Amino acid sequence: MNWNYTSKQLQRLRSDAGLTQREVTDMLGLKDTANISDWENDRVDVPPKHREKLINIYRVVTKIQGNKAFKDTRKFTFAEMLAARFWFMSNNIKNEAMADRIGISAARLQEILESEEYSEAVEGLIISARTPRKLREWIDTCSPSGLAIRMQLPKTVVSEMLERIKRNIEKEIL
Repeated sequence: MNWNYTSKQLQRLRSDAGLTQREVTDMLGLKDTANISDWENDRVDVPPKHREKLINIYRVVTKIQGNKAFKDTRKFTFAEMLAARFWFMSNNIKNEAMADRIGISAARLQEILESEEYSEAVEGLIISARTPRKLREWIDTCSPSGLAIRMQLPKTVVSEMLERIKRNIEKEIL
């Protein structure tokens, strides 16, 4: 990957995406926000292993903000924040730890995960992350069970979501 981002550009990309340093830290699976601060203040270069994922986070989140859910506000709802975090996090984080990180109770987190708003946020994230053709290819190879576990959704909800997305893509491609 060709890396031409300055520290100020990284700071602007994060700001434009409406993300805090803590949110980016969590999405990258890092422990400390000092990493993001160091990168944005030109104290340390972004390690090559984080570059592509970092830019993908900013790109996808910014694309999502163009969707209807973000017309009125640039702030994430908890449902959208959780969808983005579960999407980008490579390690499985326990719900209690996630609730603690975003400052809500475990019961509230579970309520959000079971909400229609959360399902819609996951669907928006899936759609925003790929072109229609690439999305179709991804859905064809996607494991609904694996995605359900990753995104903390019932398998039936994920299966229905993927079928709905697939039908909409077929209309768009044809």
